[in-house]
Amino acid sequence: MIAMRYSIALPRDYDMAVIRRRIAERGHALDEYDGLALKAYCLSEAGVAGATENVYAPFYVWANTSRMTRFLWGGDGFEGIERDFGRPRVDVWPIASLHLNAAGAKGATTAVMTRTAATPGESWADAADRLRTEANAAALRKDARAAARAIDTATGDVIGFDLLTAAPRRTTGTVYEVAHVSAPTRG
Repeated sequence: MIAMRYSIALPRDYDMAVIRRRIAERGHALDEYDGLALKAYCLSEAGVAGATENVYAPFYVWANTSRMTRFLWGGDGFEGIERDFGRPRVDVWPIASLHLNAAGAKGATTAVMTRTAATPGESWADAADRLRTEANAAALRKDARAAARAIDTATGDVIGFDLLTAAPRRTTGTVYEVAHVSAPTRG
């Protein structure tokens, strides 16, 4: 599985209702997309819930690269982002672990994304084992709906992504509002 994310920084005076409307009108298009395990439509609005900037930053988990590339350049969706906002940098990371809890990811209202420096001397195999345990524990929390952990192979950093039903009281990560979740593939 592969995590994919892009982040579109928007002007401070940008009307984020435009992004929310876009998600409401188009988000359902990926609800049954073959090969997509999860897409969280994340955003932050300057001045709301501690956010300092306007950002649209969806997070995806793909079953494999062929499904991901079909979305990116096969005419199945990404061309709308390119047309409306230009081509953003797209980050792609191998998934070490993805856990969806029994309640399902669609109940999430908040996402927390973290980037943690690699542990010196830890092999990727050991890191992946540790991340499976970490993601499982995160997904079992009462307010959790999903937890993903990936490794940035360029830096060794750990990428964490948790979907929650409420904003955390404290976090070292970036907190986003979740406007919609597509989670067509289970398991």
